[in-house]
Amino acid sequence: MAGLDMNKAAVLWAKWHNLHDVCIQAFSLANNICERLEQPNLQEAVVRKQLASLDKALAVIRDRHEALRGVVRDMERLYVDANHKLSASRQLWAHTAHTGPRPSALECIEALHDMWLMCRDELMLKVAAVGLIAISMPAADMAALFHCYADQPNLERDKIDRVLALMQETRDDK
Repeated sequence: MAGLDMNKAAVLWAKWHNLHDVCIQAFSLANNICERLEQPNLQEAVVRKQLASLDKALAVIRDRHEALRGVVRDMERLYVDANHKLSASRQLWAHTAHTGPRPSALECIEALHDMWLMCRDELMLKVAAVGLIAISMPAADMAALFHCYADQPNLERDKIDRVLALMQETRDDK
């Protein structure tokens, strides 16, 4: 579809996952540090080093969250631009028409909208989850929080992958 950069959508999706992977590693490190700090009779020097490492891990996560915010903003911009171009089109009916199994332009834009909203909601969950991390958090709670963070419950990865593949197929056919 003219006006919708399929490569940009796929690049943003890949960037999301790369940043998410870094966040998971840093979150896992923070989780391990919090578990070690629960041990009794730790020397003060060890505690200081562990707290410094925890601060670094959390800083990495916050930094990547900022980068994820940029991805979400770019997804929104991509959606808004494509929607604007579709709305400005004099042949709106042509953008809703199907050509074989390929999605219509309108369906591609709706899928992009869904992708943006899912990532936006997931980012809000991630920021809230990291805000809950505390040294005093029980290990079971921290493990559950990590599992939720890593699972990305707001993202339907299979759905987004299918849509991106269909969108790419549509672009390749033209």
